[in-house]
Amino acid sequence: GPSTGAAPRVPVMVGLVGSPPRQRRAAPATRRRSDPGLDADLRAWHDADPTRPRIAILGPVTVEAPGHPPTERLRFYAEIITYLAARGQRGATTDQFDEDLWPHQPVKATSRRVAVARARRWLGETPTGQTWLPDATADRRYRLRDGFLLDWHLFRRLRSRGESRGPAGAGDLHQALALVRGAPLAGADVAYSTAARNPYVWLPNSDIQPHHLASAVVDTAHRLVDLSLDGGDVAGARWAVDQAWLADADQASDITWRDLLRVAAAEGNLAELDHLLGDLMRARDAEVPEDLDRETFQLLCELMPNRIGTTTR
Repeated sequence: GPSTGAAPRVPVMVGLVGSPPRQRRAAPATRRRSDPGLDADLRAWHDADPTRPRIAILGPVTVEAPGHPPTERLRFYAEIITYLAARGQRGATTDQFDEDLWPHQPVKATSRRVAVARARRWLGETPTGQTWLPDATADRRYRLRDGFLLDWHLFRRLRSRGESRGPAGAGDLHQALALVRGAPLAGADVAYSTAARNPYVWLPNSDIQPHHLASAVVDTAHRLVDLSLDGGDVAGARWAVDQAWLADADQASDITWRDLLRVAAAEGNLAELDHLLGDLMRARDAEVPEDLDRETFQLLCELMPNRIGTTTR
């Protein structure tokens, strides 16, 4: 309909590639419509809908699918499914598939076909009887049929919708973070045995590079901490920090340390602030607070002026 000019025009970017004109016209109406299938997909994920493959990578890799799981080499076939899920609509040519899964090794076409057939059997069929992993098409590409569920995709869609809603988006950010079970793809690249192929060698060049996923979780948790503290929900802010540290198990990001310092300060917990400062200095091998990241040091000066402002080199 015509734009009244009253509704805030917020750019809605939820992976809708294609026609910007149509997007622009739709934006002034309700922003929720930007991802109409999200709530249904989320329900299917949480209810473990038996008709749709569910691939989880925000933690150790798990695959649940309507078909028959293989009796052996489960991790290998889960890797094939994860690889194709990560590649999404662009899929993988047979050559890309071979090079990514068996780099610098000659692979017999029959070996690949057997591997794909077992992954296909595990994925099973859609309710209308189509295989979730069709045969390599005329363009010699393997790709999963639309409708599979990947927790990382759900995470990104929830984060996009949450960000488009401003302060009202805290619930979406919470739902996104609730999908996190541990460090992304934890343990996936650990070799099965000295004799076996190395698993997940394609990860560093993929869209699901674990460090990238962990950073996205940390960033999303930070946004939820901001919204929670603004709304006086200190417990919600602390939960967001816990979820960030599930993904960033080495506690490498200073963003989350700063968030936790802010949570402790919001609770007026001076003992915890003191304790956190000690933990952080040990973690960062800092002799004095000034050795810490500049932004972190500035925050400490604000939160603990009596303790930090008086220390000098």
